Amino acid sequence: MVVYYLPNIARTLKLRYKLRNQDQAEITKLGRLTKELDTSIDKILGQTLSAVNSGVSEVKKNSEAALNKAFKDVNKEPAVATANSLYLSSLVNLHIKTYILGTLTSKLSSGK
Repeated sequence: MVVYYLPNIARTLKLRYKLRNQDQAEITKLGRLTKELDTSIDKILGQTLSAVNSGVSEVKKNSEAALNKAFKDVNKEPAVATANSLYLSSLVNLHIKTYILGTLTSKLSSGK
């Protein structure tokens, strides 16, 4: 037994121990690489989100400025200025007429 079986059992146990240690080292290495990869992905996603937010803010600011300039330029046109003036005077006239009719209607209904 000592000559035949014990050396084979000892070699088998040493091989199993060595393989288990190698597997454990690989698992630890994969865990570390996974953690590093997750950290890198989070960093890249954060930078991407920051860049997108910055770009959207810049586009929004430039769009608002361009629209404001366009509205000012359009409102300076004589035809648009006249149309705006007519529209405002129509609104005032309509409001006055509505107020007068409301006042008359309430006075007539109250009998005064």
